[in-house]
Order: sequence, then structure tokens, then C-alpha cells
Amino acid sequence: SPQGTVSKIDTKTGVEVARYTAGPGTPDPSRTSVNLYGDVVVVDRNGGIAKIAVEEAGCKDTNGVPGIQTSQGPNDVFAWGGDECVVWHLPLAASGQFGPRPVAWEGGDQNGCALPNPRVWVGYRDAANGYFKRLDGSSGAILDEVTIPWAQYTGAWGPYGGATNKEGDFWVMGHSVGPLVRIDSGNVVPEIIEIPTPPSGSKFTYGMALDADGRPWVAGSDYVYNYDPATAQWSFINVPSASMRGLMIDKEGRGWIANNGASYLVEIDTVTKTLINPNVPLP
Repeated sequence: SPQGTVSKIDTKTGVEVARYTAGPGTPDPSRTSVNLYGDVVVVDRNGGIAKIAVEEAGCKDTNGVPGIQTSQGPNDVFAWGGDECVVWHLPLAASGQFGPRPVAWEGGDQNGCALPNPRVWVGYRDAANGYFKRLDGSSGAILDEVTIPWAQYTGAWGPYGGATNKEGDFWVMGHSVGPLVRIDSGNVVPEIIEIPTPPSGSKFTYGMALDADGRPWVAGSDYVYNYDPATAQWSFINVPSASMRGLMIDKEGRGWIANNGASYLVEIDTVTKTLINPNVPLP
């Protein structure tokens, strides 16, 4: 973040294979999302979203020099506009803590293959409203826009986490006090769901992910929240002394949560809704 870059890491070897400037000026990159082709979008809290192609076939020759000029490692970072695998950038409003954060590509398939041009959602807010835009994945052009009143969520930085389900609905969670929002992929109508206070302590929300059944999981302080859209019911997993941040759920239904509290990693079972390990040992 202080360097204003985003890194591409080979997860089989653990080696960083490329590094890219995330935006113009003084970018402050925050969230990323990867589509089924491996292309990434990165959002800049200082205002903007950029797409980076994973394969050179998806990059664009813009400088007239033969071949594609693009980063080949962590010490090979091009100035903004120089890396030909950064294929588009859309400026977005930024106002301190309200700058862009939630971002998620749509998944989906066509005849058993990934959609040829997946769309991508991004969100941010100002003093009054939350703003959400669905973009064309090839060009970054704005296809759909949704505005949701946000001023009543006082003290909240803004829309903070986002994910899409297999139907393409965009789920968004607000920082600290919520709300949870679902934007329908078809009619682009938002559903606003208030997040309840947990059984003890105070409400605090930070990161979110969806499980294989499309149910949102939200990480916070001392609790992991789960919402079941089928029943419109909330449930909670208590993780004492935890200050939890980002989370993801693997194909076995295990949730892995970064923790700034008593440990560095928390493991939960999203199928049985139980705590597996509040302190996964790390090297």
C-alpha cells in the first residue's frame, strides 16, 4: 500500500513474479478480485479501479515497441501508464475513509466454460450515499449503477467487503455497523439487510465471503456472523479475544480468517457452524 503497487504471486512456488503500479498519482491500493481467467482488478482508495491481464495475450501494445512491455518481477515496476498488461483504469470518487474498497468479478459459465466477458462490481461512498457500479470487464465501461443511502451508518468508513454468488448477485458488507446488501444481478435492485448485535459485546463488521451455498459470512470482533438468505436468519460463532479481518472459505467449507487479536489465523467450519481452531500455528 505505501508503495502503491499490487503483486502477482505464483501460489505453487510462493515466488512473486510481477509487480504493478495500481493507479495514477499517489495510489493507495486496497482490495483485489480475480476472475476465472486469472485477470485481476485492484481498487485504489485514493480513487479508481484498474484491470491487469494475467496473460500477455490479453495485454495491449500501446507504445509501438515490439512485444509486450510488462513487469517480470518485484524489482521491475513500470511507472503508471508504462506496463502494457494494465489494460484499463476507471477513476472513482475518493473521500478519505470512504474510498473504493469492495470489488468482485462475476463468475458464471457458458456451455461449461467461463463467461467470455465477465463483469465486475465495485463500491464506495460519500457523506450521504453508497455507490455501486457494474463494469464491462473488457473495457471498464460503466454498465449499471446503484445508489443506497448510507449516512445513517454513522462512524462507518463505508462499503468494505464484497463478493458475488453464482447467480451474479453482488453482496456487500459495510464497515463496523453494516449493513449487508444484496444487489440482484438481473434487475439490479438492492436488498438492504440490517446486521444484528451479537449475543454479547458490541457489533463490529470488517471482512466477508460467501460459502458454496451463497451464504454470507462476516468477520468482526469476537464473533463471526452468518446470514442464511433462505430463512433470513443470523447465527454467530464466538471467537474470544479475536479482532478478525479478511476471510475466505475453501471447497471443504472451512473458513480461514486473518486475526489481529490473540492469534494470526482462525479456522471455522461453515457447514456445522462451529469453531475449529482459534489459533492456527504459523511459522
